[in-house]
Amino acid sequence: MAQFSVRIEGLDKLRVGLNKYIQTLPVITKAWLERIMEKAMKRSVPYRGGNAYDVPERNYERTGNLGRSTYMVISGLTYTIKSEAASRRSGAYSVFVIGNSKGEGQARVHYGFWTPMRSAIDLELEAALPEGDRELQKGIEAVGL
Repeated sequence: MAQFSVRIEGLDKLRVGLNKYIQTLPVITKAWLERIMEKAMKRSVPYRGGNAYDVPERNYERTGNLGRSTYMVISGLTYTIKSEAASRRSGAYSVFVIGNSKGEGQARVHYGFWTPMRSAIDLELEAALPEGDRELQKGIEAVGL
């Protein structure tokens, strides 16, 4: 029977380091999450200026309403993208263009032309995970752990 033991010295220093890291974690996470969500919004709704223009190949006019009505709400570490595009003629229509929070509801006519917001968030998050790991590692090193 083999027996192993571990002795931890400097526990106070470790505790102080972990506390400092925990205090910096929200700052690291907030900046990282905000960048991801901004990129996802740009991927799903690339035209944010709100200008109207014709799209001859699709036989309709873009009003810019979707871009003007899509925005991010930040509450603590909760990031929500809202899109409240509506017209007098058809009412609320954001979900038919960019889908709902589950990635569902996009109208067939918009497939391939608009990236559903859920897909955009998932794609941006996946692409940003290595950067997130690096940011967390920098935070750990900054507090001396």
